[in-house]
Amino acid sequence: MIRFEYSTKIVDNVLCELERAEKYIRIAMFQIHRNDVFDLLESKLKEGVKIEVFTLPHESVKPKIFESVKKNFEKIEKLGAKTYFCWWNVGSPLRTSTNVYQDSWFSFHGKFVVTEKSAITLSANFLDEDELDALLIFEKNDKQIQLYNKKFDWLIENFSDPSNKIRTLIENAKKYPKEKIPILLKPEERVKNKELREHWVRDYPGEICQEPSTINDGLYISPFDCRARSYLEKIIEESNFAFISSETLTDDDFGKFLINQRQKGKEIKLLSSGISADFQSRTNSIFQNMISLGIDVGIPKKDIHGKLVITNKRVVVSSVNINKIGLGIRNTKTLDKWRANTETITVVSDKTIIDEAKKQYKSEFKDSRSFIDLLVEKEKKNVMKDLKNMDMKIDESTLEHIIREKIEDDAKSYRKYLEKIIRQAKKV
Repeated sequence: MIRFEYSTKIVDNVLCELERAEKYIRIAMFQIHRNDVFDLLESKLKEGVKIEVFTLPHESVKPKIFESVKKNFEKIEKLGAKTYFCWWNVGSPLRTSTNVYQDSWFSFHGKFVVTEKSAITLSANFLDEDELDALLIFEKNDKQIQLYNKKFDWLIENFSDPSNKIRTLIENAKKYPKEKIPILLKPEERVKNKELREHWVRDYPGEICQEPSTINDGLYISPFDCRARSYLEKIIEESNFAFISSETLTDDDFGKFLINQRQKGKEIKLLSSGISADFQSRTNSIFQNMISLGIDVGIPKKDIHGKLVITNKRVVVSSVNINKIGLGIRNTKTLDKWRANTETITVVSDKTIIDEAKKQYKSEFKDSRSFIDLLVEKEKKNVMKDLKNMDMKIDESTLEHIIREKIEDDAKSYRKYLEKIIRQAKKV
């Protein structure tokens, strides 16, 4: 049996499932902060359940909760839990404003859990935040349980001490020039921490980042089982429609891809926060362009974190944010290199699950706000502040009408601009 859910209660539902475990619980998770998660793990350890956790180092946790998270891990470790940490950095974390530890951004961002009774994939982390997220639970499914255990073993073997085989995978790449390999493993010059310098990847040789020719149900570790960018694009390309949930969308190439799919007549919907810590102006531009060309963009009234794609053929629950490092990027055209976070992607083609996912997604979309409304609201606040500083007043409803008219005119202009380009291209 497969269960799907798109709600703010994803972690609570996972905990209910973990309560059923009698033999083992294996958690691969970006970060774990919630006390109730640790309380449950402590309780299960006392019952004799074997616990293994693959996660980021404590150093990735924000300072205000660092000590409590560390103590919780120490408590379950004393009771017999095994913990494995992914120290590996990929790309240039110096460009990421959200890193918290010595200019590092640890690469693992995946989220899945497996017990002897179920395989669980989710877009949520185990954090103290009730956010709109997605969940798939495979109950009494030996095939999926076996697969999830296999993927967990692979993560431990390749990304945790003492194995750290990811370095060996890179060094043994057959097609990539041997003399260039050291450059791939060279850390940023300003990074002095020995631990970080030993666990740094600038780019992967493209050959160890797979490009499957077909799309099948299963759990994938990106970019090694598939490149998230090309895999998600292929899934959408093979569909009649695509309903997408993403915490953020800052990748303009993916935005253009969605516009292209809309131009082919597909229904495209997006639920997203419309907020970016680093690239707000880019996000605004991408969203406005998409809206102007017929893509429906909704801003949930709830906090949103879910990474979800629904098509007429598949449901995809993942850890992939629609940004450069999440989707992955080819660094150069001359050498086959690939740069990406380590992410998890789960694909399901079950018709019942597709229908249920559509139903829940549409319900959330119906209750969402228009991105245009959000832009109007933000701009109105800015203008009102400026007018106040100039000791001037204006009727708020009149101001809102002027701003909305300006935003909608911009959208119309962009649509005309693009349609003209497309007409000329078709003539050629």
